[in-house]
Amino acid sequence: MFDETEKGIKIEPFSGKQIDWQVWSEQFLARARRKGFKDILRGKETVPSDGDFAKADLLNEEGKRMKKLRDLNDLAYESLLLMIDGKSQGGKVAFKIVSGCKTDELSDGDAALAWKRLSKKYEPKTAPSRLMLKKRFNASVLRSARDDPDEWLTDLESLKDRLIEAGSRMDDDELLEHALNNLPKEYEHVVAKLED
Repeated sequence: MFDETEKGIKIEPFSGKQIDWQVWSEQFLARARRKGFKDILRGKETVPSDGDFAKADLLNEEGKRMKKLRDLNDLAYESLLLMIDGKSQGGKVAFKIVSGCKTDELSDGDAALAWKRLSKKYEPKTAPSRLMLKKRFNASVLRSARDDPDEWLTDLESLKDRLIEAGSRMDDDELLEHALNNLPKEYEHVVAKLED
């Protein structure tokens, strides 16, 4: 477990399982924002290449800016490597994706490339992935009145959000209709009131 003792923040390492990606990636991006490297991960800031940085004058403003970007990239890349469970089979795959992002331009690691590759692997936006998410959404049912409806609805909302991110068109009405049509019979009185 990664522990930032100065803040008491603990973030579980990424398991390498697609089901864990959404929560872990949001937590990691929140940490990235706090540490100042979120724009590096998202590719909004361009990190100077090894060659450009070697020629930089670190005493002027542009050189200082280049050094700061390089330091933030190093911190982001290091954080990605440390925040993956390298012992599990799925974690080994994710770790290999990140460790394979050492390029000629950034020989110590390109954090933006690593984030892009992880996102592509665990949050694909292809038609087959949308179909798989839609299938999971459509199959989602609250099986028993003893099951927690909040957990079920939260999972449905998460699937809806992932479908939208993957390019699907889905709105809150579709979520509501699906939820009302997939409740156990113990909820019939609630559904009847809502229909009235």
